[in-house]
This record gives sequence, structure tokens and C-alpha cells, in this order.
Amino acid sequence: MKNILLPTDFSENAQTAARYAAVLARQCGARLIILHVFSPFATLASLDEDSDDLELAAQAKLDAKAHELHEAYGISITRLLKPGFAPDEVLALARRVKASLIVLGAQGATHSSGNLMGKVAIELLASEEFPILCIPALHGQDEASSTDTLLFEKQSLCNQKGQKLLTKLEQTFEL
Repeated sequence: MKNILLPTDFSENAQTAARYAAVLARQCGARLIILHVFSPFATLASLDEDSDDLELAAQAKLDAKAHELHEAYGISITRLLKPGFAPDEVLALARRVKASLIVLGAQGATHSSGNLMGKVAIELLASEEFPILCIPALHGQDEASSTDTLLFEKQSLCNQKGQKLLTKLEQTFEL
């Protein structure tokens, strides 16, 4: 595995997904690519903040997350901020960097309570172009113990290619 793509909206579930992606990157010797896609229309619609300020704030969050994960896991990290429609931009970047895996939170910052998955996760899981792994919200579980087991206990949400990759990784790491 060479490149793991981590789309993030900075939600709590995205932070959990980031830790899982970092663990996988460390175990596989892969580079982690963190991507935040923002809607240019939402930026224009925001009356209380300047669009440049919103971009700067998002870039600062990306930088902080990259630094945190690098320090904690010792992995190579690239970070990108792009305007656009998240599912389209994620898949376009995955093609460009030849992503081995896409890891994201199952629910984003704007998820509706009662829904298992957010819109971006649903759209990406429908793609079979890349292995996709969606990390569900942990709802109070002990994250330290679940990190080692979630990926391989089939609790994660994957497309077919993602499931095949997890099975291969499980055999490789004998988990």
C-alpha cells in the first residue's frame, strides 16, 4: 500500500477515521494524504466571515491535524484543501495519486441523527473504483482497544474492494 487518502470535514467521526488511517499508514508504510473539500457556495453564502478567513481556518485545521498525526504515528503526511463537491474531488484526487485506500468517517459534521451514514460516505461507498473504508462513530467505546479490532471484525463499512483489502491486510498482519 502506497497512498491512503483521508477526506475530512473535521467532525468528531472524521477525527476517529484519521486515527484509523494513521494506524494503517504506519502498519503498511504508506503515505497519508489528508483532503478537506469545501463548498465555494457555502463560503460565498457565509455573511459573518470572509471567505479568505474560512480557507485560512480550514488550512490551519489541516496543518494541525497533519502535525498531530505525524507526531503520534511517525508517518509521512500530505495535506490538501480544495473547493468543490466532496465526492467528486475525493475520487479525482484518488485517481491522481493512485490511492490504495480511501478512509473516511461514516458520518460527517452535518449528519442527521438516526442516519448511519452521511451523504459523502454513501456516494463514495457506491464507487468500486477504489477500496473504501468508512469508520463508524464509536459512541463512547474505548477507542484504544477498538482501534486494533474494528478494522478486522467486519464492523467497518466497506465497498467490495475495501472488504477484499481488509481481508488481505488481516492475513498479512495475522490479526
